[in-house]
Amino acid sequence: MPTDEFKYAVLRKLVHVSLAASLALPYLIGWPDPLTFYTAITCIAASIHSVLVKKPLVTVELRRMFKVSRRKVFDAIGRAFRTGADFRSLSSGLTGSRV
Repeated sequence: MPTDEFKYAVLRKLVHVSLAASLALPYLIGWPDPLTFYTAITCIAASIHSVLVKKPLVTVELRRMFKVSRRKVFDAIGRAFRTGADFRSLSSGLTGSRV
């Protein structure tokens, strides 16, 4: 029974071979014009690449926002324990409003 890693590797190789073979398409069937075909392929690949390159920036920003939010929660809890405040003051400290 093939493992998941093996299935993934075979699928990845099949996609690679099919995409590499598609590069010969303009020469095999004579349509579309090779320059137009390769220009379109390049634009599509560049668009996909730009999305994948920006993807880590989104996760870094989300991680930063979670860290700031978590710090605000812990600071508000710490202030509530130090001052002996009730829950209303704790929730107002998290939202930034004053009761």
